[in-house]
Amino acid sequence: MFKDLSIGRYIETNSIIHQTDPRLKLLGILFFVTLLLIASTWQHYVVLTVYTCSMMLLTRIPLLTFFKGIRPLLKMIIFTAVFQVFFSRGSVLYWQWGPFNVSEVGLRNAGIVLVRFSLMVMMTSVIGLSTKPLDLTAGIERLLSPFKHIGFSIQDWALIISVALRFIPTLFEEGSRLKKAQASRGMHFDEGGFFERMQKFLPLVVPLFVGSFYRAHALANALDVRGYVGSAKRTKFKEMTLSIKDGIFMASLGLLGFVWLMF
Repeated sequence: MFKDLSIGRYIETNSIIHQTDPRLKLLGILFFVTLLLIASTWQHYVVLTVYTCSMMLLTRIPLLTFFKGIRPLLKMIIFTAVFQVFFSRGSVLYWQWGPFNVSEVGLRNAGIVLVRFSLMVMMTSVIGLSTKPLDLTAGIERLLSPFKHIGFSIQDWALIISVALRFIPTLFEEGSRLKKAQASRGMHFDEGGFFERMQKFLPLVVPLFVGSFYRAHALANALDVRGYVGSAKRTKFKEMTLSIKDGIFMASLGLLGFVWLMF
């Protein structure tokens, strides 16, 4: 399951989405999420779904990769949807037992939760899988650059984000190896009650955190030895410039907003 996470992963296909400026991708995902959160009609969700599917196809990445990205969050999405079904009250009531009830409002809210979470995860995967972590970090640094005039340390935050994106997949892979090692010694993580299973995960959490602190300490020493100073002025190896493909991407966002407003 851990290998299905799209955070920190990059798949090269040389598509138009891959060649789009990372700054525009970040602004685009913010615009998309904003429309998704304020959507109020089923037509809005249809438009956003069509746009998401179009972006997924344009990346030339196998569609199965995007659907696998939902698997690590599937239990949380289903739990949230079920919670909406049984605890949302409405005028039209289909079933009730104590504090639990099933109403028209609850079913509608559950459907909205499923659609919103799914579209958000898949659209985020489009940006994550089509953008190198370093390019994504550089885009964030450029977008936050105006804040440096008020004393905000942009380069330090960019370094933190870059390190986080780089080591998240590593931590999940390490956790997967530890789980397999414990399973080979006879540990069964799927047996027992909820609290018993949580206790079985403690042998994984402790060494994982210890290894994380060790890697952080080693990285800090490496940066210190190389004389890294976050506030130092430095040039960029790769300058970001807008192209015709970036204009096409911005036009697609404009078209999305226009069609969305029509409904």
